Amino acid sequence: MEVLQKGFDLLGAAKFAEANEFFSTTLTVFKIGCPTHTISLFGKARALIGLSQDLDQAEAILRDLINRQPTWVNPYMALADLYESTQRVNKADRLYLDALNCTERSDYLTKKYENFLRRHFAPWEQPAITPGYANVVQQAAATTSSEARVIAGKLPTP
Repeated sequence: MEVLQKGFDLLGAAKFAEANEFFSTTLTVFKIGCPTHTISLFGKARALIGLSQDLDQAEAILRDLINRQPTWVNPYMALADLYESTQRVNKADRLYLDALNCTERSDYLTKKYENFLRRHFAPWEQPAITPGYANVVQQAAATTSSEARVIAGKLPTP
């Protein structure tokens, strides 16, 4: 949304106070539930996180966005970042898995999660890195449906 670009430019420039003010204003202008309002809420949450202010409000906004738009990946990643920065690693891990299961899988999301795992669960050789992640990676890498069924435990390993 072009009208919101200024706010996201402010976030990109780490001008979080100005971004917070910008998104607070846009939230009063746009109708609740319209896409511009929803994206403004996301911007507001990111500004609050950048300011390290009212993290509970930022978390509530992002949780609400996930509940209302479960296929939109951005709130998942922002909330996972918040959890990681506040040392709630298990919650961040669960959220990444939810994002992988509920959203369109992207290279960016997959790479972001792999980097998260390297930071918190390295080395990779350890068994059971996180619940379910090994299966997610194997299923994504499977090249045939029979391989996917083997990985999912549907067929015995040849």
